[in-house]
Amino acid sequence: MPRTFILTAIPGLLVEGEDTGHLEYVTFVAADGDETHKWFSTNTGTYAIDFAQIVDGATAFSIVQRLRRGETVVFPGAFELHQIKYQFGGAGNA
Repeated sequence: MPRTFILTAIPGLLVEGEDTGHLEYVTFVAADGDETHKWFSTNTGTYAIDFAQIVDGATAFSIVQRLRRGETVVFPGAFELHQIKYQFGGAGNA
């Protein structure tokens, strides 16, 4: 049986300058109790589309809005690592 992970998204907001409060990046943490994987992704404006690959569109939009407000978000459900790790960070996240 494949291992499933709980996915948490931690926003990185700009803290100074003209764009203070802008969602610059997200740190993702996938954990299953025994293993933890951590990676980050720069905000390119596609998070709602990307998240809709694993949750419904309304939930994806809500997650993005919460991240923009600076909230840490735990995604609903559990996911196999291959479903999430490369989806939200590109090829550089090994």
